[in-house]
Amino acid sequence: DGTPARFGDRPPRSGGKFGDKSFRGNGRGGPRGNAPLPPPRVIEASFSPEEKPFSVLVKAVKTSARTYALFEIASLILEKPERFTVTVKPFVRTAAPAKKSPAGAPAETAAAAPAEPKPAPQIYVAVPDGMPFLNEADALAYVFEHHADKFFSVETVEIEPPKGTYTMVAKCGFTGELLAPPNFNAYRQILRDWHAANFPRMPFEKFLAKLEIVKDAEAVNAWLAKMKSVVRYTVKDRAEGEPETLDGAGAAKAFLLSNRKAKAVRAVPSARFSGKLLAQMPLGPMKTGIETELAFQRRFPLDTANFLRGRLRRAGFTLFKRGQKSVTYVCSVRRKFRTPDSIFSDTIQRVFDFLEKHPNTKIGDLPKLMLGIGDEPEKAPETAPAEAAPETENAAPADVAAEAAPAPEAVPAAEPELSERARRAEIEAQIASLLGTVRWLVLEGYVSEMSDGALITYPKMSKAQAKATAKAESVDEKSAPAEAEVVPAETPESAPTEAESVPAEAVPVEAAPAEVPAETPPGETEAPGA
Repeated sequence: DGTPARFGDRPPRSGGKFGDKSFRGNGRGGPRGNAPLPPPRVIEASFSPEEKPFSVLVKAVKTSARTYALFEIASLILEKPERFTVTVKPFVRTAAPAKKSPAGAPAETAAAAPAEPKPAPQIYVAVPDGMPFLNEADALAYVFEHHADKFFSVETVEIEPPKGTYTMVAKCGFTGELLAPPNFNAYRQILRDWHAANFPRMPFEKFLAKLEIVKDAEAVNAWLAKMKSVVRYTVKDRAEGEPETLDGAGAAKAFLLSNRKAKAVRAVPSARFSGKLLAQMPLGPMKTGIETELAFQRRFPLDTANFLRGRLRRAGFTLFKRGQKSVTYVCSVRRKFRTPDSIFSDTIQRVFDFLEKHPNTKIGDLPKLMLGIGDEPEKAPETAPAEAAPETENAAPADVAAEAAPAPEAVPAAEPELSERARRAEIEAQIASLLGTVRWLVLEGYVSEMSDGALITYPKMSKAQAKATAKAESVDEKSAPAEAEVVPAETPESAPTEAESVPAEAVPVEAAPAEVPAETPPGETEAPGA
């Protein structure tokens, strides 16, 4: 289906006793065929709801009183990046256990000196917007490229070209950029600045090996023309002793690293940032790891659903399992169960009887199935056809018309229209009464209205069973798992979060009247477990 494999997932096997031969290897340690291998795992990523969209979702679900599968809510949150936040931390592989001899003793008996504990791996976060990186160099390069205006005023100025005699110039073997003549006094620094800005992960020796020396007067003149202008960085919030201006990106980056590092990059054990930043994240192992985990969670959101349990309980929702597969459902109304001595009005009992005989009936189909009322086309009021005027030879046309015209009060035209209105008003009243009864049962917890509008009742229980089930589903904030603490990114105030991005059709609100039906005053029912 196009979804990338999760980190560590093995390719599926098929095709007989020994599996698909395309994955059995080629005798050289590699797989056969063109099956894509999952990328190496470098980070752990988890997803949690963004506060503003989640509060909108919670309000809509509570208003509808519908029951949703927990996976359904998790998938809805993961559907769009503005609805979730991402928490990342380095992936640490667990060390394999020491080999033991058959007798149970360690294989190596020689006393080895205890190894020094390695420093815990960290994530490097760009302070201005919270973008995470695996190393400090990438984070610093990102800050300089996207947020240099927070530290410098940048302008291009004309300067005197370098003086001297130059017969050759070094050219980058990867980009073709003219860098500097080998006898230029800042030659080595220009090479290092260019390498750091464009190839930070490449060994410097490999970069040097690809340099080309061009012995051409035209190339030298082109380099001299380029050196007549320079990008000048004027330092903002300059402290005493700091330079006022810096010429060139290399000098500005060096100043940023030595004088403004705390305001540009910081190292944290884990980082949390908005899902909207994924679109701006540079390509690399960090983005690949997050997108791979996100694709897996969208396909099977088990980890995200487990994280949501505590959040939903603290928001006042009830979680319960139902069905042979023990699917977890979420509802803002705690279920109530009928007991053998529960008494309901005749109207409510008829609804119970119908729903028990017709499980999973959609609420939109209930008026037609239970009352026999369907969507009838609007009929035009019937009128009597005009009678043809009798032909009389001796009568004048005006006299014939006068004789054929009926008296104004002979046919009361308003009566059919009034009867039609009365009939429709009676139908609307019956539908409103039925839907109001169902709505009361849903709000009380005796009936569950599922996300697709299907209505579900629950079998009668003994009082002991009803109490035990209700106790198991009770909201207990202390039992809700606490969220893992992460270091939040210091993101500046930006455009408002798209709280209304949660689609309204995902949590439709029933338009039926919410009042208790007249036939079912609260005193006529006996709540189970009372």
